[in-house]
Amino acid sequence: MRKADIRDVILSDGYQMSVRHWPRQSQGGDATPVILLHSLFFTGQMFEPTASLLSQTHDCAAPTFRGQDGTGRGAHPPTVAQLAQDILVWLDEAGMDQVHLVGSSMGAYVAMDLLRHRPKQVTSLVLSCCTAEVEQNPERFAKLIDFLASGPGPQTRETIAGLMFGDTALAAPGPSVSFWIERFAQTPAAMAEVAACMFAHPDYNDVLATYDGPVLLLAGQQDKAKSPADMARIATHLPQSETHVFEDAGHTPAVEVPDQFAARVSAFLTAIICDASTKEHLHAH
Repeated sequence: MRKADIRDVILSDGYQMSVRHWPRQSQGGDATPVILLHSLFFTGQMFEPTASLLSQTHDCAAPTFRGQDGTGRGAHPPTVAQLAQDILVWLDEAGMDQVHLVGSSMGAYVAMDLLRHRPKQVTSLVLSCCTAEVEQNPERFAKLIDFLASGPGPQTRETIAGLMFGDTALAAPGPSVSFWIERFAQTPAAMAEVAACMFAHPDYNDVLATYDGPVLLLAGQQDKAKSPADMARIATHLPQSETHVFEDAGHTPAVEVPDQFAARVSAFLTAIICDASTKEHLHAH
């Protein structure tokens, strides 16, 4: 597995946001970078298997959101809106005026918030295991927040793993799933604030309804946090979108079935490049 280069981005409140980079390995491919936005309870490292494959033809980068890497959260609360602003600051400083956005769960909400502010900057959008609506079951997630606020304990690993991963991955966990299951055991009480901020995300249907770029919607058939039905409702606002359901994955396909996840995203991006090339050829003639 290809390791990332890790750099820190200093934000306005002094917070150091860690960003993993996987430079493109080939001279061909697409010059537009792929920005990978991670799920709750993870860091940008969750995309290492995916980026190792995608970086054969694309520059890939995965920032870690404030409040999720054990180094504190800076002066600003880790709301979805704040996390989106953090990413926008980084994109501006890095001179990335066009990006492919790939968001998993919490990262998908951040991606949609970015879309609200900079729709023309988003060349394409991949959303995985999320909803575009406000949370429909706040009582369920309020219990999870209370649980997290009590700090790590014997049940922390099992509770988070059971929410993040499907039965197939839990029955026979691969290296990536095993790594994260062990890490869940050390989830700090401060993660309760991050979770509360995520569950308070707004409705994004209005944002999606005005986006006309290519969209890929991904779901896990075994997802216990969101469902393929949630992604199907998103699709009603995006007639240009395509949808795929991973039968052997739960809430985090990028970790559970990374090869399948990377292949699906790669095929989506390749189709975009081919379509752009065809249009350019037709325009030239």
